[in-house]
Amino acid sequence: MKDAKRKDKKLSITVEGLTLARDHFSGIGHYTLGICRGLEKIAEKDPFISLKVTTPFRMVENLKRHGLSEFKIVRLPILNRIVAKLLDKGIMPPIDIFTGKSMFFFPDAVLFPALFSKRVVVVHDLSFEVVPQFVDSGNSKFLSKNVAKSVKKADKIVAVSEFTRSSVIEHYKVDPKNVVTIPNGVDRKTFYKRSKEEVDFVKAKYGISGNYIMFLGNLEPRKNLSSLVKAYINLPEKIRSGYSLLLVGANAWLTGDLFKDIQKARMMGLSIIRPDKYVSDQDVPALYSGAACFVYPSHFEGFGVPIIEAMACGTPVITSNNSSMPEVAGGAAELVDSKSVLSISKGIEKVMSNRKKQDKMIKDGLERVDAYSWEDSAEKLVRLYREIN
Repeated sequence: MKDAKRKDKKLSITVEGLTLARDHFSGIGHYTLGICRGLEKIAEKDPFISLKVTTPFRMVENLKRHGLSEFKIVRLPILNRIVAKLLDKGIMPPIDIFTGKSMFFFPDAVLFPALFSKRVVVVHDLSFEVVPQFVDSGNSKFLSKNVAKSVKKADKIVAVSEFTRSSVIEHYKVDPKNVVTIPNGVDRKTFYKRSKEEVDFVKAKYGISGNYIMFLGNLEPRKNLSSLVKAYINLPEKIRSGYSLLLVGANAWLTGDLFKDIQKARMMGLSIIRPDKYVSDQDVPALYSGAACFVYPSHFEGFGVPIIEAMACGTPVITSNNSSMPEVAGGAAELVDSKSVLSISKGIEKVMSNRKKQDKMIKDGLERVDAYSWEDSAEKLVRLYREIN
């Protein structure tokens, strides 16, 4: 009876939606959208749940592009460009004076102040604490200061993997009972094996020809792309001559050494492809689908969403044996040592030279992806809110 009463209690959930409204739609933006769409499916069936999303007042149109019909948009009278400054200086106004009392969800690791509302914050990774050499210095300083404050003040902390949960507990010395693992999801209506015709169309759109080995992610030191290029150079000639290396992602920071390595490979007559225009989100599944394998040799991840996206598209995955990646892959990927160019090269060769292994990896990957659903993640979040409501 007690549980039934709790389920019948009104639950107002408000998502801080700045990441949804930014012009550059980041990985955390995709995470937030996934959770929001999962919450919408639940709210459609549960009349006791109401949903809101906040955004700086000049970014409402950007937010509307996502078509979140179950969410009421709340405009904050704050400019996007000063939000980080207000948070950093501790002078951000309480968010619930604009929204009313609610259960707040902060998907980008940093809490906004609130007067009379419960707050849940998401921590995606602690790269800025554990491997700061791989993180932009300005961003690292902001996060190190403000995430530490946020996890101490939050009513609950959501970690996107067991690895990240353990890292948060150990690094910030918070009560383990306050940290809950709710993993990322993957939208199977978007990420699925595309037809050869669609793959060919998208390849032509971006000037990609022939077969390829693929990476997707920001071009930054943490993603370990210089090692990937060197590993590609070390592959047997039969593989190099038959497969280009396709690097999809935006320039981030400290890319000088990477571009030198790419130029070196090209001078050797090897094919390293970087699309000369931005690859839209809608075209990514076709590129995954067309890849002979997907390589994600990162030095550190809190989750590693491209791993499960590629698996969902029926592509064998090679990824690192560190941080969260073995947990997320769940035995369905070939694991390599990110610090060893030889290990990365041998891992690619092992997969590319064995068709039976590729077939098994594809099968195992599709089964592994069944564990990741945005609606399941949203349901876990709703249960968490009911516990603290």
